[in-house]
Amino acid sequence: MMVAWTMAYGLMVRNSWKYGHDQGLYMPLVPGALNLSWELCPVFSSATLGRLAWLCLDFAIFVFNISAIKRMSNKCIYIAFAATACLILQLAVVNITVDFLLLSSFATNLSIGLFYLIDIRHISKHNVYLIALLRTFGDLFAWMAYGNLSAFIFFTGLTELLLNVLFFAARIEIDSNGGMVFGS
Repeated sequence: MMVAWTMAYGLMVRNSWKYGHDQGLYMPLVPGALNLSWELCPVFSSATLGRLAWLCLDFAIFVFNISAIKRMSNKCIYIAFAATACLILQLAVVNITVDFLLLSSFATNLSIGLFYLIDIRHISKHNVYLIALLRTFGDLFAWMAYGNLSAFIFFTGLTELLLNVLFFAARIEIDSNGGMVFGS
C-alpha cells in the first residue's frame, strides 16, 4: 500500500516538474489540501521516515496546486482551507480515542477518488492511467489490510475501489471519444 501510493505521489511530483500546468493537475485541489493536512498530523505525534517522505511529496503537490491557481485571492483561500483542515484534524487526533488517523485516512482517500472522478477533465493526461493504477493498488492493499477493523473502513474502502474503477472507465471513454464524456 505504501509503496504504491509513494510511487503515485512521486510520479505526480515528477510530472508536475516535467510538464507543468500544460494539461491540468495531477491531484485535485481539495484532496491535495486534505492530504497535506493529514500528513502533517502524524508528523507531530510519531514521525517516521515513510511519513516524512509522504509529507515532502504532498507538500510538493500542494505547492504545484497553488501555482496552478490563477488568482491570488483563490490561492489564499486554498492555503487557508489547508490550514483549517490541518487544525481540525490535529484537534480530532488529540481528542478522539478511536484510531482517528486510520479512519481519516480512508475518508481522505475517499475524497481523492471522488474528486478525481468529478474533476476528470482537469486531471493531466500525463501518466494518468499509471497514476490511477498505483492509486487503485494503494487503496486495494489498504482495504485488504484494514477493512476488517470497522464497517466504516470496509464500506469506505469498497467505495474507493468502485470510484477508481469508474475513473478508469470514464477516462477511457473520454480518451476514445476525443474528450467527450459518454457521448455528450
